[in-house]
Amino acid sequence: MTDSARDRRTYLAGGASTSSTLLVVHDKYSGEPAYEVPVATPEDVRNAVAAATEALAHPLPAHERYDVLMRVAAEVEQDADTYVAALVAEGGKPLKASRAEVARSVETLRWSAEEAKRLTGEFIPLDASPIGVGRYAVTLREPVGVVAAITPTNSPLNLVAHKVGPAIAAGNTVVLKPPQATPVCSMLLRDAFARCGLPAGYLSVVAGPGLGDALQEDDRIDFYNFTGSVEVGAQLRSAVGLRGSLLELGGNSPVIIHKDAAVKEAARACASKAFLAAGQACTSVQRIYVHADVEDVFMEALVEATHGMVVGDPADESTDVGPMISRREAERVTALIQSAVEDGAELVVGGRHEGATVWPTILRNVPHSHEAYCGEIFGPAVVVETYTDVLQAADAANDTPFGLHSAVFTRSLRVAFEVGKRLRTGGVMVNEASQWRTEFMPFGGVKSSGIGREGPKYAVQEMTVMKVIALAFPDDGDEVL
Repeated sequence: MTDSARDRRTYLAGGASTSSTLLVVHDKYSGEPAYEVPVATPEDVRNAVAAATEALAHPLPAHERYDVLMRVAAEVEQDADTYVAALVAEGGKPLKASRAEVARSVETLRWSAEEAKRLTGEFIPLDASPIGVGRYAVTLREPVGVVAAITPTNSPLNLVAHKVGPAIAAGNTVVLKPPQATPVCSMLLRDAFARCGLPAGYLSVVAGPGLGDALQEDDRIDFYNFTGSVEVGAQLRSAVGLRGSLLELGGNSPVIIHKDAAVKEAARACASKAFLAAGQACTSVQRIYVHADVEDVFMEALVEATHGMVVGDPADESTDVGPMISRREAERVTALIQSAVEDGAELVVGGRHEGATVWPTILRNVPHSHEAYCGEIFGPAVVVETYTDVLQAADAANDTPFGLHSAVFTRSLRVAFEVGKRLRTGGVMVNEASQWRTEFMPFGGVKSSGIGREGPKYAVQEMTVMKVIALAFPDDGDEVL
């Protein structure tokens, strides 16, 4: 373990954790200890919230928020190798994917910085009503207050940037709780914010067991920005009552391959977006509906692309698919695959696991009642079916509690729009697989996939409140014109 790895400390308004216990963060491929971080306590959470509340009394002007975020983006870009090493070790992400995540995180921070300067309201003449003659109104966007940001394991840097960047841009303070499995990138980013001039109290990071309850129970927190499971999101939503929340709760992304698609290109895109993150993305391709006319060509290309992926050590330059976040998760996914086969599904490719690594898997004809079809696999496995009617395929694609991202491959603009309108998801990708987004586009789902939208511009709107100021000018008889 390097000295820098041993040096991580929980930052609470310039102070240290009240706990002397250390949390060991393991390398997800080797299983060896990689980092140590202090375990935060519920008392640390209360201290962090108190510091965040106090910091709100000293608001940062928009230009300062912009400057801080731009400086942090530049530092992350300059220190990319440190973040890449952390992503490979704590997240098990292959080098190629880790470099891409760092680059995306820099972009997220820069877009967030730009949004700090774009918080505007509107001027409203009120004379559309007789009682409003001679009166005017203006609207303002103000910070929502203290934001609790709760992040998942699968993107330990960029999903943190998507929560912290817009919150700071909007003028809020943040208490960030990363998972115990992947807290290191959050702490690196927190250190960067401190070096780049963010005042104490504006960002605290707490990692450890049992902190969710402390965050939910603290009524000084004004807003919750959460990415995770449906079960935890629903419980959080119930617990926080009338306080605001932005919830991203997972998906079961369908992809439709129409008969006029560029079939081989579509197959390669599906394999890439299903397996490269070891399937651990809420928008990962999970269900593929391919037209019967192109089924054979598509399957041959999909199997070829899958066999061509290098599975192994994420620190190896050639690796495409690394480990899952834990051996337990790998065993869960493997058991789900085996259960589907026992229930009548055909195992085309894969089904193997070793340690925390699961080999890319293709299943055919999975029963629609099976979890591998209607639930969220969240692992490197896809389900393939054939269809003859594209609108019926869209209806089948909708037959799930989730509605995050979907996709359709077609050369027909009419098919793209008709299927796109029919699919009940927050985003529809055309001629690209479901796991695609830019950092500045709106991102979120419908049904059980969540509430609200991320993407810096949209997250800033979520984490601000609108205030209207209506102006009346008294008629005191004085001539002012």
